[in-house]
Amino acid sequence: MQLSYFSKTINETREQLSSYFKFKTFVVLFIINLFAYSSLLIADVYFADDNVRRFTGKITLGGLGRIFDELVIVLWNFSRTILDSSPLYQLYSMLILALTSLALLAIFKIKAGYKQIIAASFIGIFPLYYANMVYKVDAPFMAMALFFCVLPFLFFEHKRTFIILSLLSSLLVLSTYQTALAGYFILGIMFAIDRWSSKRDCDIKTLLWGSGFFIIGVVCYRIVIVPLIDFSHVGGQLSVATILPGVLSNIKSLSLQLKELLGTGSFAIVVVLMLLFLVTFVQHSKQNKLLTVIIGLASICVSFICTGSINLLLNNFPNNARYFLLVSFFIAIVAILASKQKSIFTTVLYTVIFMYFLNFDNGIGNALKTQNERKKMITNQMLYDFQDIVKDQPYNNVEIVNDRSESYNAQAFNTGSNLEGLRAVHHIGMVKNLMNDMDYSFENYIRLFLNQHHSTKNSQEKTEESEFAILLSKSSYDILSNGKGIYRLRLKYLN
Repeated sequence: MQLSYFSKTINETREQLSSYFKFKTFVVLFIINLFAYSSLLIADVYFADDNVRRFTGKITLGGLGRIFDELVIVLWNFSRTILDSSPLYQLYSMLILALTSLALLAIFKIKAGYKQIIAASFIGIFPLYYANMVYKVDAPFMAMALFFCVLPFLFFEHKRTFIILSLLSSLLVLSTYQTALAGYFILGIMFAIDRWSSKRDCDIKTLLWGSGFFIIGVVCYRIVIVPLIDFSHVGGQLSVATILPGVLSNIKSLSLQLKELLGTGSFAIVVVLMLLFLVTFVQHSKQNKLLTVIIGLASICVSFICTGSINLLLNNFPNNARYFLLVSFFIAIVAILASKQKSIFTTVLYTVIFMYFLNFDNGIGNALKTQNERKKMITNQMLYDFQDIVKDQPYNNVEIVNDRSESYNAQAFNTGSNLEGLRAVHHIGMVKNLMNDMDYSFENYIRLFLNQHHSTKNSQEKTEESEFAILLSKSSYDILSNGKGIYRLRLKYLN
């Protein structure tokens, strides 16, 4: 009986949404993502944990509570040792993003025209999402988590299915990429006000039931899985006593970091799209106009806060662009709803924004390629010099230090030059953030290399700077020793 119900539900939903899920539109959206990230695929940059997985084959995701990710990777590889199949994982991510874009159009019952396709593509090509796509292994799961947030709403007309999928969705999102969790609520808010404004049947009761079961899934996950997760790498969780001031402080950090990461151009685009959405929302509303303005503004504010997701519950809001993927999700929804505005102005505006995003994404890819090559050369030369100094002698420990001065500035997009006139400061926040992650990947590379080629006791003893003497100093790095078997590699390539 239950199987026949779900079979009937799937068939009815397929018929209802078939006019929105067009293969041609899916291909166009995938090609847009491919264009946006073409320079990244060519750059072939290994970020942060990617270097560890590349050399050791360890998945290292289950310990973060991302059980679904680890299971899928094991099935893809038929082993607990992961193969470096780059750029296949990133291509998977682009396919999933294209599917998610189509799903959003279907949920809001918006036919895919020129503007609508551009708007839907923002979920993947918005500048902040770049910080998610650069992670080779993580990329498809970050995109998958967004799709899981969207999935229940495709079945909203079928109450029981929507509620069950909401429960399942929360478990899948949390075991895939926890930061995407609040995507369900962002979509729920925008979905509800869109239906309310057009006087379509919103069925708030079903939406609340779905949200309730989604939260039940979160509680179950927290009871069973969360105690097994170490949150020290993100500063730990807020205590009950500090939760209110902590969340308020994190909301402030979210706003300030977003402005810093985006830079003036991209931040202005966010503001323009939100204003355009508000104007369109009011113009097309069949409800009281004043009430529509109030609800529209409130929805934007609450949805923006939700982009912080579970990171708002941490002691310190993470200063990393990859934790802002829900901003891309929110902007795509806003742009899709604003695309109802039928005017030449909005068509031109969407085209300009679209071209800007494509240009930005490819510029970042080329910047990463140049910096990756430069830092790889410096790192390999430093390791060669270190080997020449140490020979085959064992040592106690090697400390790796990134010497970031107060005048730190990310290098220009397409050059490794330190010349002031060639530095690019237009998107400095985003570039700097990505460069920091790149530094982490090279630190991993150095540690893996040293563990493979040298005998070490891996002492955790902390040594004062004054105890070290410089053995070799070059413009990009210093090699120091305290004379007691502890060495320090000081990288200076960021200044």
